[in-house]
Amino acid sequence: MGDIVTPREIVLDTETQNGPDDVPGGWDNPAGFKVSCAVTSPGPADEHVYRTWWEHEAVDLIDHLADHDRIIGFNIKKFDYGVLSAYGSTGHLTGKTVDILDLIYTQLNFRISLQSLAETNFGLTKLGAGSQAVAWWRSGELEQLQKYCREDVRITRLLYKKILDEGYLLYKDRRVGEVCRLRLQVPKIGD
Repeated sequence: MGDIVTPREIVLDTETQNGPDDVPGGWDNPAGFKVSCAVTSPGPADEHVYRTWWEHEAVDLIDHLADHDRIIGFNIKKFDYGVLSAYGSTGHLTGKTVDILDLIYTQLNFRISLQSLAETNFGLTKLGAGSQAVAWWRSGELEQLQKYCREDVRITRLLYKKILDEGYLLYKDRRVGEVCRLRLQVPKIGD
């Protein structure tokens, strides 16, 4: 009998030095946002292990992500990889990425915020917003910035684990004013 190989998974969130109003092209130019801080954590099994990466480590972060079989994030393909692309190629990462927002958007054709999903599924509140993360960076409040990014990684990991374990997420559908269940499946690596 062969050994069962568990894929090496990593959860990622990236915070930035700039917001959309600070960058020519705004949201269409994520590379211009520049990394302030990123946090990674192994997949669901190692829920208390975090690593913080600062801008000067962005190239090493891209290499570290490439060493994993699966990368999990929230809006990671459009935003986080776009931000990291200022420091090196990220195209090779997308085929092994589970982007939870992408999975949701593919089925619903609209976006749901990480805050709304955290609240609806776990009764959690994020520690702030992206604009606050930029302000913390600019004012040198690096511990608060790191804590905020780490919490977003924790929430993303909880959502991923719920999809794996239960096969769905709950979301508030404002069109009908109800909490609904969205069946989701994590694609196989390479799909």
